[in-house]
Amino acid sequence: MTEEDSKQETKRFCLCGCGQEVKGFNHSKWPYEPTKFVKGHNQSKERHWQWHGGRKLNAAGYVMIQCKGHPRATKEGYVFEHDLIMEQIIGRYLQEGEFVHHKNENKQDNRPENLQLVTKAEHNSIHHKGKPKKKRNKK
Repeated sequence: MTEEDSKQETKRFCLCGCGQEVKGFNHSKWPYEPTKFVKGHNQSKERHWQWHGGRKLNAAGYVMIQCKGHPRATKEGYVFEHDLIMEQIIGRYLQEGEFVHHKNENKQDNRPENLQLVTKAEHNSIHHKGKPKKKRNKK
């Protein structure tokens, strides 16, 4: 066996499945154990203590679902859950100018019977019904 063969036999790869080679040992345990993950990969997705299956709330209180590759996905790959549900109901992606309205105004109630497909004008009229229009000051 050559020196090259012995080096190939000792190669270890990250257990997250990324295919990157792992080098070194875990020095926090005695006896030292071979490192199992590339730095940071043991905290990715399912192994991270804050992972909730690709589901999170955004700052406005809407449920977001991880759906990378979706036309309306954020740069992190999240899409509003109510958009995904409406797209399943209508059998296509939402078009520009289409909005999903929560009938009971509960942002986290994404049951199909609580969702309504509307235009921007319809959505504004629903939320501003009975409210006086604000006057703009002209300078």
